Amino acid sequence: MFYFNSYYLIFPPYLKSIKKTKWILIGSSSSALINLGLNYLLIFGKLGFPELGVRGAALGTIMAMMINLILFVILSYRYIFVRIENILIYLKCARKNLKESIPLIGQELLEGGVFIIAVNALIARIGTLELSAYLLVGQIISVILMPMYMYSTSLLTLVSERYSVKEKSDLHSLPKISFYIVMIYFISLSSISFIFRLELVHLITDDLQLIEYSMNILLMVIALNLFNPLHSVYKYCLQAIGKSNFVLKETAKINFVTLTLMIFLSVIFDFKLQVIFISLFMNYLCLSMIFYKKYAHSINHVSIEESTIAI
Repeated sequence: MFYFNSYYLIFPPYLKSIKKTKWILIGSSSSALINLGLNYLLIFGKLGFPELGVRGAALGTIMAMMINLILFVILSYRYIFVRIENILIYLKCARKNLKESIPLIGQELLEGGVFIIAVNALIARIGTLELSAYLLVGQIISVILMPMYMYSTSLLTLVSERYSVKEKSDLHSLPKISFYIVMIYFISLSSISFIFRLELVHLITDDLQLIEYSMNILLMVIALNLFNPLHSVYKYCLQAIGKSNFVLKETAKINFVTLTLMIFLSVIFDFKLQVIFISLFMNYLCLSMIFYKKYAHSINHVSIEESTIAI
């Protein structure tokens, strides 16, 4: 699955760069529906399919990713031209891309790996029920935050383009507009999720104790993500203008302080889940302020030039 996922992550940014974003929506939506259908058939053994349980979920996910990958390859093939005589140019570009991507790789490993594992380990110390509920609610939050990831990643292309031609007004307005749109989605989806929290949680599990505990912490998990959209928008904006090293260093510092605070407060308050949530809230708040100020400072020092972008 990791093999297919690695290739799958290549194509959406490329399609964004050539302004074919509608195919990302079509491909991702189709993949999600196929994954949902295959999971239902293979996990529970419906319509004559074998009942595979967890293996069925993994198999369904892999098959959906394969279909999505094939679709992206077909859509991108017409725009990709490889010439043997340009092989040295390709190798030079590959070396440059590898060098520039190291901070981005570090960022993903830090946020998507080390930090999450450490937080989950601390929650596991509190109890199995608490960890299970947190992971379950995390599935709902991941859906709520989908617009955040879509609009934030699109800023990599848009801000980078404007930065290259010194379009200062757009550099100020793009992240603000994206943030406002993301927050509208966040508030709307959070409200719907909270109103129908029983139905949503019950779709994922039928464990009554887990359902009740998950419903009780849903609002807190939504609240701790309140500054996550602001943090995400300006993180990608900084990466778009070549500040990836700054983003990585500041994220590492704040995450280290957050984990230290979690451990310290957990020992004092005997490992309460609320301590973890408050620490995560402060983590997003601090990173949001740091990234916002750094981006604003960087953009204010951009000299204004006449835009070459057609309107």
